[in-house]
Amino acid sequence: MRLLRHLEDTISEKIMFLVVDGGSTKTDWCLINQNGIVQILQTEGINPLLVSADIITNIIIKDVIKPFKGIIPDCIHYYGAGCGTPFGERTMIQILKTHFTASNITVESDMLGACRALFSGKAGVCAILGTGTGSCYYDGKSMTEFCPGLGYALGDEGSGAHLGKQLVVAFERNLLPPKLREKLVDSCDMSDIVAKIYKAEYPSKTLAGFGLFIAENRSEPFINGLVTNAMKLFFERFISIYGKPASTKIGIVGSIGHCFNEVIKEEAAARGFKKVRFLKSPIENLSNYHLNAGF
Repeated sequence: MRLLRHLEDTISEKIMFLVVDGGSTKTDWCLINQNGIVQILQTEGINPLLVSADIITNIIIKDVIKPFKGIIPDCIHYYGAGCGTPFGERTMIQILKTHFTASNITVESDMLGACRALFSGKAGVCAILGTGTGSCYYDGKSMTEFCPGLGYALGDEGSGAHLGKQLVVAFERNLLPPKLREKLVDSCDMSDIVAKIYKAEYPSKTLAGFGLFIAENRSEPFINGLVTNAMKLFFERFISIYGKPASTKIGIVGSIGHCFNEVIKEEAAARGFKKVRFLKSPIENLSNYHLNAGF
């Protein structure tokens, strides 16, 4: 695929598609034509279940429409967190139609986007493992079984928010080894952390923010145990529940999956699974999917 980072003078003469991967932490916008990728933008996260329509509108106007210099894509394929619900899908369609009136717009769940990016028409168990999590079984065309993450308060086992929550609980209950506790206090603002989480506009993002500290201290036995236990839960709740044979392909999209892929591979192997694929971000694979589907 040809990757260009700047708009070309001839862009207006080609059919333009906009492929979007909207996550709760970040959103990738990829403008493509028949020749490949023209421009990729990254904005802050968009989840219509968590973020107001006014905030989403502001992101689109300021961080998408302006950089695209008025180019209106012929088609928009939007895959987003929260868009697997009727409310989320309806909200995003309304917002996009307001600003891209001439575009043909489809809005799908981020899970379907992950499936298309990972499997390209083949079957497998697909999971998103980032700020939040969730999984499904994909038969090569559609999601036939689905397990929702349920958010940081009820589930999302293995996610960045889940890992952050376990770390904060250990800190508040004085379960951290002294040296690790000292490193955490030096690295993160832990003053009144419980109140900050409960008062945060997006608690899941606040909790997931501890992911960097956890990743940087993976060699610490306590952190290693925390991550290992979290990934065991992730497999129990989101992978093994489908009862598929060990030959089944497993695909995982998201920053947490990418960061802790070795731990996940070990857990997969212990359960007999041999085929595990990781994608930190699905945007380029998704763009390829739509290029291959034809204009």
